[in-house]
Amino acid sequence: MADINSKRLNWDLAAIYTRNISATMLNEGRFNFTRWGFDEVNSNPNINFGIPESKLKDCCLMVSGCVSGRTVRNTPGVISERQLQFSDILTKVRRNMSWKFGGEYRLDLNNNTGTGGARPDFLFVRPGTSPTIPDFRSDQPGS
Repeated sequence: MADINSKRLNWDLAAIYTRNISATMLNEGRFNFTRWGFDEVNSNPNINFGIPESKLKDCCLMVSGCVSGRTVRNTPGVISERQLQFSDILTKVRRNMSWKFGGEYRLDLNNNTGTGGARPDFLFVRPGTSPTIPDFRSDQPGS
């Protein structure tokens, strides 16, 4: 979508603590926080998402705005996904074997507003073999 600015944010924060308990025993603790998201409504204040977007699908002619196949259904997107993760692992070495004991906890916090698909779009497709430009001019959108 050429008229949409999407300022994506992705960052990660991690902390690792390692402790040698003895010559054959090691304890490792990890904490991780990851965030990914974007807000296309606030990053595009000059766009009226109520105005439909018109597209020609699978057209044979080279026309500006001609699309083929899939369209974007998450516009405007307001996505906020976060993940917290904690793990603790104890490693014990005995002779030629190493044993690991531990656990991991992960929490997903997704706050997606569901605004995607708020902008209507019209695909102009002619039933049959190939769509033509007269379908677009006569306002006959396809499915």
